[in-house]
Amino acid sequence: MKSFLSIILFFSAFPAFTQDTLYFPSGEIKVVEVISVNQQTGLIYYRIGDKQEIRTIRSLQSFTNHLNLGNESFLNQIGSPEPENKKKSKSKSTFQDPSTYEYSKFSLGVNLLSPLSGAGYRFRRTISSNYNQSLFFQYNLNDKIGIRLPVRIGFGQLKDTNFNYNNGYFWHYNRELIFESGAEVSIMQGDNQRITPYLLPGIYFGRNKGVIDYGNYVTSTTFYFPAPARTYFRVALNGGFQFNFSRYVQINTEAGLNFNSLNTYYSLYSNGKLERYVGKQIGFQAAVNIVYRFGGKPRE
Repeated sequence: MKSFLSIILFFSAFPAFTQDTLYFPSGEIKVVEVISVNQQTGLIYYRIGDKQEIRTIRSLQSFTNHLNLGNESFLNQIGSPEPENKKKSKSKSTFQDPSTYEYSKFSLGVNLLSPLSGAGYRFRRTISSNYNQSLFFQYNLNDKIGIRLPVRIGFGQLKDTNFNYNNGYFWHYNRELIFESGAEVSIMQGDNQRITPYLLPGIYFGRNKGVIDYGNYVTSTTFYFPAPARTYFRVALNGGFQFNFSRYVQINTEAGLNFNSLNTYYSLYSNGKLERYVGKQIGFQAAVNIVYRFGGKPRE
């Protein structure tokens, strides 16, 4: 009897080790000694062998806590937290991958394609035949909706009478765009992703100054006169992608269709009478924008 009591007293002199179990979503099971469970920070502190570790509770499917340990702090005894899931596979869809940077709600963009608008104007489907530059300022209300304010400025409008002995080409002289402005709503799948798809409906108003051409068929000469300035409108729908791979400077590409009253046709008769006809039509537009995003910083 004395020997039995001695054995009990001998083992009672050592601290009890209570085994707990961690169950992982992958099916893995670990037998550990739970040290502390902090529900506020969502962390569980445990010992496995001689190693002390930290893991987030949400990385586990379930766990046992036989001693019902609470929010004691053992950070001074334990090393850095273990990654939540070392074997987490990357998403196949890059649309869902978050950017490694966070940005403020403000951005500024410049369209690199707008100076090329005149290249397709002979088909009268682009915005302008003269050199022009467009840019925009954008403010994101939230992760899904942004308001964009675009401005387009045209250069080199015809100011004096020109003539061509071989009749020439009307679009060489019809440098009509003066300026354009409007408002666009950016409907995003989610801002601050590596690749952000968006739709961009918009409405625009502008001023242009077309050209009046008058042909003298006896001398095979065509005269081009500056026309009076007039106001036009455009309603457009673009779709695009923004690539957020940098801390400050991004690129987005977009294209779409618009309905507009850009084209104006004039008839000048020999008696000096001038008639004007405004043509409404469907056009197209495209952009490759260099975008500066303010407040870029690495995501924590």
